[in-house]
Amino acid sequence: MGLGSLLIPLLVLGVAGSRLQIFTDPSSRALLGSGVLLKCRFDVGGPVDLSSLRVQWYLFEERIAQYDQARGESQPGASVSEQELKTGDASLLLSSVRVSDEGPYKCVVGYGTEQLQGQTTLRVLAAPRLSIPQRSAGTDAATSFPCHVWGFYPGDVTVTWLRDGRVLTDVTRSAPQRNPDGTFNLTLTHTFTPSASDSGSIFSCRVTHAALAQPLREEFPLDVTGADHTRSAIRATLGILVAGGAAALAIYCRRRRREARPQVSGIQVLPHWEPRDEVPFAVQIQNFYPRELHLIEWSCDGKVWEKSEPTDYSQNPDLTFSATSIWRIPSRELNRLGLRVRVSVQQSPGDPPIKREIEAEDTAPAVSEISKPESVTEGKEITLSCRMTGHFPGVLSVTWFRTQRSTSTRFVGQVKGDILVPLENSAEYRIDPGAPCTQDGKSFQQETRLSFTPSVQRDKWQEYICQVGHVTLQTPLERRSGELYVEVPQAPVLGEISRPQVLIPGEPVTLSCQISRFYPKELSVTWHRRGRGESAFRCLDNPETHKIDTPDPTAAYDRKSYNVTSQLCFTPVLLEDEGAEYRCSVEHQTLQEPKAKSTGLLELRGGPLLDGDMAIF
Repeated sequence: MGLGSLLIPLLVLGVAGSRLQIFTDPSSRALLGSGVLLKCRFDVGGPVDLSSLRVQWYLFEERIAQYDQARGESQPGASVSEQELKTGDASLLLSSVRVSDEGPYKCVVGYGTEQLQGQTTLRVLAAPRLSIPQRSAGTDAATSFPCHVWGFYPGDVTVTWLRDGRVLTDVTRSAPQRNPDGTFNLTLTHTFTPSASDSGSIFSCRVTHAALAQPLREEFPLDVTGADHTRSAIRATLGILVAGGAAALAIYCRRRRREARPQVSGIQVLPHWEPRDEVPFAVQIQNFYPRELHLIEWSCDGKVWEKSEPTDYSQNPDLTFSATSIWRIPSRELNRLGLRVRVSVQQSPGDPPIKREIEAEDTAPAVSEISKPESVTEGKEITLSCRMTGHFPGVLSVTWFRTQRSTSTRFVGQVKGDILVPLENSAEYRIDPGAPCTQDGKSFQQETRLSFTPSVQRDKWQEYICQVGHVTLQTPLERRSGELYVEVPQAPVLGEISRPQVLIPGEPVTLSCQISRFYPKELSVTWHRRGRGESAFRCLDNPETHKIDTPDPTAAYDRKSYNVTSQLCFTPVLLEDEGAEYRCSVEHQTLQEPKAKSTGLLELRGGPLLDGDMAIF
């Protein structure tokens, strides 16, 4: 099977005559924790020169990997192979997929002056597991049969209790509980009072989920202890309990509690923050019994901030319990080295507490280069962005500056004499400092954005600077945008419509309209026709009779404007096109109303037919 049948070609933002093509899969699926390759192939019509190649991958609007002129960088767990790029393969490898990796991805490939992009969507799946801890019951006693289903993603799941193949409707379904890794748990419980005749009935729990090729099912024959042949055993058991008294029961309870002492995970920072300015710390408390916990206490730098009840309780197959404790602290509090966040878990008043802590280490942020658009047009808003990753603690100071430089002394690399103008939110500038978040649970990341509408007078040849301060840095880090070249919008110039001097009925003809020296690149071309005797032009929208070809504009020789030639192809019909007029109309952001050129009245060889001539046919 050829590549074209496997991948969907997407061509956007190209230029006329371009040989650059890009191919992506519309969607991909990956199991949680597995690796996945998001396919993106490109063709430049010949060998790939890496020094002319630019590749960027985005998840939503967040850039996660890039390769620019033989230099690459990416977030942890994501990579693009330089070796594969030489063969036209810009696919993105995610080494261990998480729930937070799910979403729409964009692959942007630039080569020379051309740029195309393709899109694909990653869907993350985690298969559910199930267990049925209760498989027997006594007669005349209401008994609950829970079916525990856990570790699945997405949250849509169908769980069904069946008896002898018949679906049971008298069931109770718990609300899905979210785990720290993004997966879900739930329990479906069937409760009834069995009789001796129910013994041997086949009960089963069935789970249907998108991650399963076929439903997951576990079944068992119900074991019902009948009253007649168990009465003596029950009396004997009760006699033993009475004889042993409270001492035997206490020994059993202590042994059970000792065997089910909580297991407490390390403290991690959750990836999803709500509200944005509060950092959620979490620990998982697993395999404890009984369900009640005496104390969960969070503290920061020795000061107790909160006593917290756990959330997301779930019962395990061995009848022990698991839960998650989440505590939030304002992000502004995470502002110094050595800061410690602690949690203490105590199962009962007499048990020693289990303690965990996380400390702000000496980890400085890595600051990316400023991301900016390929072209900057006067009057059209742009956004510059800068990304900081890998730091702890999470608080950063972010300041944006604009240089104010004299063009008379400007030369490549000059920074002496620059005046740095600090920017604030205003009518001219919109600053989003970003909020810290995390992906690995141990360090922070943040993206800041600066949006404004450029003007030639203020911004031409100037730079924008992102300055990042952190407690680990003696001197703030700076990233420069490079000089902005602000293009001035130019209105399109329309040439006369090119056409044959004489049109011959039945022979195809092409009308050409040349449009030149316009900027920016985007414009719209429409062809219209007015027949003989008609008062108004009508839009041509039937490709079967009138084919219109308007390719992507190409850069002019000055590299500051664009040209394009739009063509209309049709076959003249004597009765319809004699005396007709065709018009090419152009819309552009520089024009308050469309600009148009007309062919004038068309003349067909042989002249018009008179009404009396119709008798010939």
